[in-house]
Amino acid sequence: MRKKIILLLLLLALFIGFTGCFSFVDWTHNARHIQAWGNDLRALHKSIDRFFLDYDWDDPFLEVDEGY
Repeated sequence: MRKKIILLLLLLALFIGFTGCFSFVDWTHNARHIQAWGNDLRALHKSIDRFFLDYDWDDPFLEVDEGY
């Protein structure tokens, strides 16, 4: 039980650290941080595809369903 609590606290600390400042009062502020984190991950994914696979997500001739 003690290990589970420590693991949960560690995961919470990592989540807070990755998403930026975290507020226990303003949940819409937190949601915007999480949304920005997701946008950054999406941009990173597109950059990796462009660099390694020469795949351009912004090419209008490609029919890309981003699925996001």
